[in-house]
Amino acid sequence: MLQSKEDLEITVGRLLRQKGLSLAVAESCTGGLVSHRITNVPGSSDYYRGSVTAYACDVKEMLLRVRRETLAEYGAVSEQTAREMARGVRQATGADVGVAVTGIAGPTGGTAEKPVGLVHVALAAADGEWAERHVWDGSRQANKAQSADAALDLLRRYLEGDVVRNELVVVEACFDTTGEVAPRRFEWQGKLHVVEGVGRRWTEGGETCFNVMATGGRLYQLRLDRATLRWAVSREASPRIVT
Repeated sequence: MLQSKEDLEITVGRLLRQKGLSLAVAESCTGGLVSHRITNVPGSSDYYRGSVTAYACDVKEMLLRVRRETLAEYGAVSEQTAREMARGVRQATGADVGVAVTGIAGPTGGTAEKPVGLVHVALAAADGEWAERHVWDGSRQANKAQSADAALDLLRRYLEGDVVRNELVVVEACFDTTGEVAPRRFEWQGKLHVVEGVGRRWTEGGETCFNVMATGGRLYQLRLDRATLRWAVSREASPRIVT
């Protein structure tokens, strides 16, 4: 669960200092809000290298090395773009960790596939990459604030060793009454998880994504690659994700 916004920037600063890691941030929809909060902490120059606020697509290309093909195929608001932004800012600044956020703050600019409030956050580091998808339902200012929270909270969980890697998983699924695939149970990290409920389902790139609740009330996100029919657990879903 997300910590309160008053605590997150202090927590990540302490963890970065303890681990001797440096940070850089790439922002789009938040317009520098993540960087503002990080630098509100006294002594943040010990670990914070800087940021790129890349609102326009051509700036994402020029400064963050987001590929034009990625923007054309998936759009500026996508997991793929968020990942490339995180990689790009890490490379550009020489930081140990790169964090990125891109989304649709609103109140306009949404579509049926990408609604207002949609945001993707990503983190790139030497030991891997992580990405998360959220949908907020507040005002423009509230959506920006929650997006900054989500980016900082992903960083916190990475530093605390509490992020789920994108791991392949064995899933038993069936077809529901509408003919759509529905996961029933999955085996992951040596345990069998029974799906007690399926929440939001959406298509992203070549994957079908599911927010599911397993036994014990734990929330997960399952992703089915429609080309290879391989499943993966990309992360534990946040309770704030709209289902």
